[in-house]
Amino acid sequence: LCKASATTSFKEICIEDRKTLGKQCYCRKCRNDYMKRYRKQCKKPYVYMIYNGNKVQYIGKSWLINDRISNHVNGHVLSTQRVFKRGRWTEIKIMDVSKIVKNDMELKILENELIEMYKPKYNKVINRVQGVDRLKELKLCCKLYEQMEWETVKKIPSNLIT
Repeated sequence: LCKASATTSFKEICIEDRKTLGKQCYCRKCRNDYMKRYRKQCKKPYVYMIYNGNKVQYIGKSWLINDRISNHVNGHVLSTQRVFKRGRWTEIKIMDVSKIVKNDMELKILENELIEMYKPKYNKVINRVQGVDRLKELKLCCKLYEQMEWETVKKIPSNLIT
């Protein structure tokens, strides 16, 4: 039950609760409103690489990177389930490519180029994009190479987890 349901402006109170308690909210409607705004803010194109040591295990793309990485780490992605369940990863490198790509087709092109370049063990299928100009592919790759700003998410060693 929403703490604020007894008052007339329950949204304002829920917003105040979020400020003091993080993302917590006490009513379903406010939580859903918050999640819609959060997803809209976070929806940007990303490419990511999952590493084991210095070897690329998997390359992927996503418009909601936090959800996608969470799905990998929690074993909800069949192609990388074994990697994460057996702890065969050391880091995930993530790149925001919103300044490079404008749509899903261009994002698939970038993902394909990275897969062809690194040949990761767990990428079985390349998302083929029909009717794409090779020059456009090269242009996107050049932009990617110019940017090359990867964020790194490192695995926490199990002896440090309490």
